[in-house]
Amino acid sequence: MDYILLPFILLLMLISGAVFLRRRNGLPINLPLLGMTPAIILNIHRIHNFITDFLKLSNGTFLLKGPKFANIDMLFTSDPANIHYMLSKNFPNYPKGPDFRRIFVR
Repeated sequence: MDYILLPFILLLMLISGAVFLRRRNGLPINLPLLGMTPAIILNIHRIHNFITDFLKLSNGTFLLKGPKFANIDMLFTSDPANIHYMLSKNFPNYPKGPDFRRIFVR
């Protein structure tokens, strides 16, 4: 019976811990194993506003760290200079990957 409740207790601890583990500037903290997943779970109902909020707090560019075991790290940017650099000046250095080629390039 205790093993059935264990995942729910861990999830509750994860979510409640994310509330207290915020930096003073409002950005989510990177936990050693979970990354910033607790903050994402807490804000999934308003994910677009959440991303907009931390982009404002971080001056337009933010690295969102996912769980270590999943290797999901995402770089968000709204800085026009970064977008211009990626799309115009240095486009060949940002490959799309094999899935993109398989779908869109014949």
